Amino acid sequence: MFVHLHAIKTHSKWKRRIALIIIAIFLCFHTFAQYKSDANIGIKAGVGLCKMTNMGKALVSEGFYSGYSFSDVLRPSYTASLFLSYKIPHSYIGLEARVAYDAQNTRTDYNDIENFAYTVDAKFRSIGASAHIRGYVFKGLYLSAGIGYGWNIAEDLFSYSSNSNDIDWGDSHVPSDNETSGEINEAFTPNGLVYLPLAIGYEHPLGFCVELFYCKGLNDVVSTNANRHDFGEADNRIDSFGLLLGWSIPMDSVGNHKRR
Repeated sequence: MFVHLHAIKTHSKWKRRIALIIIAIFLCFHTFAQYKSDANIGIKAGVGLCKMTNMGKALVSEGFYSGYSFSDVLRPSYTASLFLSYKIPHSYIGLEARVAYDAQNTRTDYNDIENFAYTVDAKFRSIGASAHIRGYVFKGLYLSAGIGYGWNIAEDLFSYSSNSNDIDWGDSHVPSDNETSGEINEAFTPNGLVYLPLAIGYEHPLGFCVELFYCKGLNDVVSTNANRHDFGEADNRIDSFGLLLGWSIPMDSVGNHKRR
């Protein structure tokens, strides 16, 4: 219980800090957009791969029994965002803020020496915001780093599937896959996602852009509730990488805007 309450308090602190940072960035961009012609608004969308670490350690405590293995599997992810960017005149520095919808899927596979196998899938759906700083290395080519937070909006995060119907369990009662899915969802509560976005990208003078990104998870994305299955706490973070494509237009008029 103490561990769970500590996780909730830490999560709340992250949430407040990230929200304040992003609000401050948006206010600065709003001010810049009123007086400068280097502010742009646009959209980005893309695909990638992601995985959640150490879900197996939460499902089965180490040392509980032997003869099994877990593997974290890369799964497709999708993202779409609205962004506002600003390049500081006569410098190599730019700023960007995004509001995004992210669909991240993870998978954990289990196998043991008794030929029993199961899969636990998780579907994280979040709406969030992030703030980025860019360094332009050559014309439109840039490196980017930032901080972001996503508020989870998914219900029934986990789904469970197994080959239990193919195994003779004798007189033992084995719950159905649907029942186990419900028990896992009751045992784990999703948290918000705090992440560090890193990227290399290129902006074309006509407004098109392409970006390769890597997002490093900074917090546990699920907390463990009291349960009867000995599910425990584990360091479970989501990491992802992929490709974004985007397009932007100047905040003022196209005719009066001079892209850098």
